[in-house]
Amino acid sequence: MVRFFGKAAAMAMLLAGAFAAHSQDPTYGDFIYIANADPFTDEDRSFIFTPSTDSGDRTSALTWQCMDDGLNVVYMHGKYLGGDSDDEVLVRYRIDSSEAYGPSYWGMMQNHESTWMPMHEIAGFTRQARAGKTVIFEVVDPLDGERLRDSFSLRGLAQGLAVLSCAN
Repeated sequence: MVRFFGKAAAMAMLLAGAFAAHSQDPTYGDFIYIANADPFTDEDRSFIFTPSTDSGDRTSALTWQCMDDGLNVVYMHGKYLGGDSDDEVLVRYRIDSSEAYGPSYWGMMQNHESTWMPMHEIAGFTRQARAGKTVIFEVVDPLDGERLRDSFSLRGLAQGLAVLSCAN
């Protein structure tokens, strides 16, 4: 998924800036909307994110973003992970009390502090998340077995997605 990595640094910078300055951005429940456009094509690259409710000293977030290939989901776990030889980590998640999904391999972004959901999983995950209240993510680094876990509120997700042009 090379096409995704080129935008990874820009998204990480946008998200980091959003954490610092999100007080003036529109909110939908626990989601914050960041308007963004491609500087050359003016295509929508806006995103919504919700910070983790329990990440401790890490900056973690769950993001839905418009990108070249449509709606993408990114789990920003906020700590460098080595990954396997394909720069992938194992991710699993659970929405409310439903059955846990995974683990499955997700690609890492260039900074190795975020992972992206495979495109074939996004529609089903988003459909379930719209109806949910919370989601728990766990990422396992195949390099050394390190595990990170984060919980996210899903309150306001449906309203936040409604403002993303690629989610409609």
